[in-house]
Amino acid sequence: RPAMAQPAAASGGMLKGRVMNGTTGKPVPNVSVEYVKLSQGMEPVEIARVDASGNFQFTKVPAPGADAGPPGLLRVDYEGATYSQPVMSGEMAAQAPMMKGAIGPDGSITVTVYDSSTDRNAYVVHEHAIFVRPRAGSMAVLEQVFIENSTTPPRAYVNPQGTFRFTLPAKPTGELTVSLQGAAGMPIPQTAKPVAGVENSYTIDYPIRPGESMLRIQYALEYHDPYDFVKPLDQLPEEVHVVTPGDMVKVNAEDMISAGKDDQSGFSAFKLGLAGNKVNFRVSGEAPPEQVSANPDEGGSLTTIPNPLHDQRYYVLAGLGLVLA
Repeated sequence: RPAMAQPAAASGGMLKGRVMNGTTGKPVPNVSVEYVKLSQGMEPVEIARVDASGNFQFTKVPAPGADAGPPGLLRVDYEGATYSQPVMSGEMAAQAPMMKGAIGPDGSITVTVYDSSTDRNAYVVHEHAIFVRPRAGSMAVLEQVFIENSTTPPRAYVNPQGTFRFTLPAKPTGELTVSLQGAAGMPIPQTAKPVAGVENSYTIDYPIRPGESMLRIQYALEYHDPYDFVKPLDQLPEEVHVVTPGDMVKVNAEDMISAGKDDQSGFSAFKLGLAGNKVNFRVSGEAPPEQVSANPDEGGSLTTIPNPLHDQRYYVLAGLGLVLA
C-alpha cells in the first residue's frame, strides 16, 4: 500500500491539512474549511480557519486513522465554487482512488481549489449515453454525460445561470434525480432547476471542475409500446449511445449501428447519429422482470462495453442498482 494509506501519526491526533490553488500552485490563505460527517445524511461538525500559509487544523475531528470513525467531507468555498475532499479511515483510504495524492503520511489532507472561469468553452462533452428500461407501462431512464474540463492552466467553470442545461423527452412521472461525479469519485447530488418558459428543460449550477466529470440524470417516463424517444441535446457531445437491458428491448433509429454487447449483464449498446442537435430513436418491447433483482451492492459500479469501431473503451452505465430497483 502507498504511504498515504498508513497514516501512522494520525492515531489520537486531530485532522489537519492545507488548501492549495491548483491553478497557481500556491497555498490559499484566509478561507474556511468545513468538516461534514457522512452517516445518516450530512452532519456539519466543525469549521476551521486557514492561516496565511494555507494550513488548517481541527480541534474536534480526528485524523483519518483506524479510529477515525465514519467517513466525512472537507468543504471549501472559493470563487463561487464549493470543493469537496473525502476523508476516510486508513483502510478505506487505501482502497479509494479519490484519496490518492490527498493524504500525507502524517494524516494531513490537501484540499485543492481552482480559480474560476465563466468561459462556456471551458469544457467539452465526450459522450452522452442513454439507458432505457421499459417495463409495465413505465420506462426507467438513466442518462450519463461524460464531461472534460481541460483548461490550461486549470480553472473551474462557474455560471450562476447554469453550468449544464438538459432537456427531457417528456414530463417525468416521478422524481428527477441528478448527481455529478468528478475526479474525487463521489457522486454529489444536484438540484435540477427548471428553465423558465421551456418545457421539461432544467439546469444545474454546480461548477465544472478541471478533469473528467460524469453527470447522471435519472427519471421515469410513461411508456407505451412503441415509444418515440425524442429530445434535444443542449450540450452537443462527440458521441451518443443508447443502451438496452437485452434483446427483449429493441431500439431503432436512422444512422444507428451496434456498438457491442456486455456478456456479463446482457446489455446492448448502439451508437446513434444526430439529426441536428436531437436524439431520435424508437423503443419497443419490455425488459424481463427478473432484472429488477439486481445486486444492490453493485449500485456504484461501472459497466464497460467495448466499442468495436474504435480502440477506446467507453463507459455506458453506472448506478445499475439504482436504475433497476
